[in-house]
Amino acid sequence: EDVSSVETVHIPVPFAGTISKVVTVLEGAIGSADATVTVKNAAAASMGTLTIAHTGSAAGNVDTLSPTSNNTVTADSFMTVSSDGASTTQAKLRFTIVLDRS
Repeated sequence: EDVSSVETVHIPVPFAGTISKVVTVLEGAIGSADATVTVKNAAAASMGTLTIAHTGSAAGNVDTLSPTSNNTVTADSFMTVSSDGASTTQAKLRFTIVLDRS
């Protein structure tokens, strides 16, 4: 999705477990301000945030979150990844979520 827009992506979670890592990669430069990306579980409890820096941003920039709280998920639930839209210049932000099954 566009990291420079206020957007929320819902991700289905097919298995119970613990989210151990969220990795993002930017597909283009963003401007004006950093974008804050928040990862939440199905209960809307935050697992943490990633700051996507606008200074020096470029396609291929990678950021990582290793959640330590609210990161347990149940089977057949969901989680969300949301951008605050603070940056400018449209750029897609791709992400991978690592789920350690229980």
